[in-house]
Amino acid sequence: CRRTRPVEGGPRASASGRNRNGRLDFGPDGWARRPGSGWPALLPSLLPSLLPSLPTPDSRDPPPARLRPSGGAADGGGADSGGAAGGGGRDRGVTLVTGGAGFIGSAVVRRLVGDGEPVRILDDFSTGDGRELADLPGVELVEGDIAEAAVVEAAVSGSRRVIHLAAVSSVPTAEEQPERAAAVNVGGTLSLLRASRRAGVSAFAFASSCAVYGDGGDEALVESAPVSPASVYAITKLAAERHVLQHHRTGGPPAVALRFFNVYGVGDRADSPYARVIANFSAAALAGERPEVHGDGEQTRDFVHRSDVVEAILRALDRASGEAGGEAFNVASGRRLSVLDIWRFTAAAAGVDLAPRFAALRPGDVRHAFADPGKAERLLGFRAAVRLEDGIAEVLAARAGSAG
Repeated sequence: CRRTRPVEGGPRASASGRNRNGRLDFGPDGWARRPGSGWPALLPSLLPSLLPSLPTPDSRDPPPARLRPSGGAADGGGADSGGAAGGGGRDRGVTLVTGGAGFIGSAVVRRLVGDGEPVRILDDFSTGDGRELADLPGVELVEGDIAEAAVVEAAVSGSRRVIHLAAVSSVPTAEEQPERAAAVNVGGTLSLLRASRRAGVSAFAFASSCAVYGDGGDEALVESAPVSPASVYAITKLAAERHVLQHHRTGGPPAVALRFFNVYGVGDRADSPYARVIANFSAAALAGERPEVHGDGEQTRDFVHRSDVVEAILRALDRASGEAGGEAFNVASGRRLSVLDIWRFTAAAAGVDLAPRFAALRPGDVRHAFADPGKAERLLGFRAAVRLEDGIAEVLAARAGSAG
């Protein structure tokens, strides 16, 4: 494992969030503002103005050329094309994984290394721990901030594929630091897309979020459902997703956006401010403590195991040049459960009988969010395989073993 230091330089956001190049920025209240204007406007209504100024191909000209992974079908395949594990159509060049030291990213890196592929990680290690990846062969760790354009340019150089996971992914943190969330989640994505375009990257997978939908109501969410982001985090994810898909349509790298629902699995730390509910519940159950539930606990979620998310990411990369390219996909199990249901499953598996403690809802939390995973099944050949009950038992066993 080889580690390099960050590249110095590149544009920074000012303390107020105002960008030096005069582009749209976030004010301290989480609203988007145009430079020189005191009038805030909600970001989704301004998404067209956030899109990069890129040439639109003339209708008389042939469509812009895109690099395709060598050795595979040009159409990317569908549900019957075989799994990502077989590596069919896989380009053997370096894969850049931003946020590769994080909860999801580290699992992606281990999977790629297990498939014999060289990997480069770009991470600032603010939440991930690169030490657990230091023993892996063929991995280069680049320590740096994705909000720094020069860092991104250096990391993309020589890469053939990009998996973009780096983000300010905590909803409360994004509410408290909207300028930072915008600089990382939107500005960092734009820098990565521009660098990928220049480098001729052949496939680009972006980690979007189910948060772009807002409150999903009682119906399973399909990708064509209206988007109504209810938090700073969700707003930045939607803006970044639109940039990714727009670059795909205008000759940038073949790209897919993956809207992750509630990801869980072994390795999620309960002591982290980014911790997910199953990590917290597992830690509480094993400690014999009452868990904290925000709100009444009847809010519903769709939980998907980390290993399933990794599979979806690799399938998306393999199919980015085909029919799946330029599309957004739900990555979910399609199973709707309340937060209280999750605690009941966790408590039963741990053999405890404890009532939760209820606390106020967190800013930006939505009431209901569960998915229709049918589009991913059709175009990516992806279906979540891990049952939630089995996944919770795995998390409890791993946590109990590490504590012992």
